[in-house]
Amino acid sequence: MKSLLVLAFSLCWLLAARAEQTEFTLVNKTGFDIAEVYVAPAGAEQWEDDVLGDSSLDDGEEATIRFDRKETAEKWDLRIVDEDGKTIVWKSLNLLKIKKLTLFYRGRKATSEAEEKTPVQ
Repeated sequence: MKSLLVLAFSLCWLLAARAEQTEFTLVNKTGFDIAEVYVAPAGAEQWEDDVLGDSSLDDGEEATIRFDRKETAEKWDLRIVDEDGKTIVWKSLNLLKIKKLTLFYRGRKATSEAEEKTPVQ
């Protein structure tokens, strides 16, 4: 019985920890390679760790981005750093609802297009 309780508690803890992780697909159509990607609650002073880690995201490629949410924010800012060290920030994205985020330029303006997750019924 005791081991059953431990197993149930462990399962609940794992599910709760999983619920704090957010994931979406990031598509790079910017025309340059992305060296780093950061997320933070909208308007935050500090950025989380680089979610690409040791990887990079070449132009025309996509990657699954996973980050642990320590905050309960609905809106998030996304910052990318290109191979030359230039940064671009997309503000107030609802990364909790976004399934796929495509980054590109329209004219000379950094733009994004989002595909939302299908609601669970």
